[in-house]
Amino acid sequence: MINYIFLFCFILCPFLVAGQSSLADQHLIWHSNRSNELHSNVEVAATCRFETHANNPIQLVYSSETFSFEIVSVEGTWNNINEDGFLTYVVNYQNHQGHIKFERINNVIAVVVDFTQAAATAMHQRYIISETE
Repeated sequence: MINYIFLFCFILCPFLVAGQSSLADQHLIWHSNRSNELHSNVEVAATCRFETHANNPIQLVYSSETFSFEIVSVEGTWNNINEDGFLTYVVNYQNHQGHIKFERINNVIAVVVDFTQAAATAMHQRYIISETE
């Protein structure tokens, strides 16, 4: 009997674990058409997209320009994009360390890019996400 229970768990467990994958493990594209400059709280019309690919660098694409952020570490867990949650990536860009936080709070999905630890006037923006794919 114990052998059957073990066999059942051995067969079923990989499927249960696979169903709980974090958004950090998925390839996602996050589209934005507006952002807030958090230093001045000014809203800016800015069409761009973020691309996340598991442990590959995060890409920020503005029309023909692409910025690549090397991932140092990931904090938080977020398994379902339709529910509130967050993932904070510690990233490097041109020898400066910062944070990129993907979050959903009260049905609003946003990406906050914060490099103010490198310099008080460095990039600190919140992008409102209009669509994900």
